[in-house]
Amino acid sequence: MTGPVDGPRVGVCGLGLIGGSIGLAVRDHLPGVVTCGYDIDPAVRRRAAERRLADTICETAEEAVADADLVIIDRIGKNISGSGLDTNVVGRKFNDKLAGENEWPKVHQIYVRGLTEQSAGNAAGIGIAEYCRSQLVREMDVEKTRINCLTALHITAAAIPVHWETDREVLQVAAGQSGRQLPEQLRWMWIPDTLHLGEVICSEAYLAETTGRNDLSIIEPLAELQWDAAGQLKEAFT
Repeated sequence: MTGPVDGPRVGVCGLGLIGGSIGLAVRDHLPGVVTCGYDIDPAVRRRAAERRLADTICETAEEAVADADLVIIDRIGKNISGSGLDTNVVGRKFNDKLAGENEWPKVHQIYVRGLTEQSAGNAAGIGIAEYCRSQLVREMDVEKTRINCLTALHITAAAIPVHWETDREVLQVAAGQSGRQLPEQLRWMWIPDTLHLGEVICSEAYLAETTGRNDLSIIEPLAELQWDAAGQLKEAFT
């Protein structure tokens, strides 16, 4: 990937039966929508390129989802990455809040929901996010986090983002900050953490029209976000 993609864009992670079929559906039914695809298996990527399953076959999952209004991350932690979250995945290797000109992906906002138990309160990397949940701040060992980030010469990674008690509050703010006029235009992704990217939940703006196709298998149909009574998202990953 050498530069930004103009116009509507769909990122496809996994180019097997399901992902490849989505790529074909976009190509056949949504002219003007650009597809970028990735698969962990180089052989699958080569076959996908030969079959033109996506306009661009990317070498990394990060490139395939290279432009998102918001990435929701369930958890960060030292057992996930030395920096708490993999900065290559979120495109912030050199600047906590902005991808470099030649750096991908371009993620405009990051929301971190929690901290892994194994991290034992070390929330190094939390400063890379725009938002977090207030519970994470309460679980954070501030001194341990500061020492880690000072030692790593990355003190800004210990900065505490703006935070609210509930997912609903954060997502309402993030939607308002996106500049999008309609909810269906929001380009949001939800991942368990930056280490486990086998399944990614995407907002409607990333999905192609797939109904009526006899060569598609859909993992789950489009659905509203599920909330509990307290305004928290119901867990989506096992």
